[in-house]
Amino acid sequence: AAVTAELLIGQELILSSPPYDLGDPKELILYGILALLAVAIGIANLKFEDVAARWRWQYRIPGWSRPIIFGVTVGLLGVVWPDSLGTGLDFLNGLLRLTDSGSNVWWTLGLIALAKIVTTVLTREGGG
Repeated sequence: AAVTAELLIGQELILSSPPYDLGDPKELILYGILALLAVAIGIANLKFEDVAARWRWQYRIPGWSRPIIFGVTVGLLGVVWPDSLGTGLDFLNGLLRLTDSGSNVWWTLGLIALAKIVTTVLTREGGG
C-alpha cells in the first residue's frame, strides 16, 4: 500500500496537521488512554468480524442475494454518511486541521468507528 500510494501521490504527505507542542507532560496520560481505547476498538472490530464469519448466513439469506443485500446496505449507509466509506483520509485531515472542535468530535469518532466496523463486516460477508 505504501509503495502504491507513493507511486500515485508522490512524496507529499497524505495526512498533514499543524505543528503541535506538548503543553503539559500530563497530556501523555490522555494519549495513553486514547491508545488503549483504539486497541479496544480494534479488538472489537476483529471479534465482530469473527462472529459474523461464524454466523450461518446461508441458512438465513440465500447465497446469490447476499452480495446484493449487503452491497445495497453499505451503499445506503454511504449515502447517509459518506465518511463511513473509503479510507477516511479527508475526514482525518479535517480532524488534524481542527476544523471541527468540541464535544461533537468524540461522538463523531465513535460513530465512524462503529460505521467502519459495520461496513467492513457487510462487505466481507457479502463477498467483497
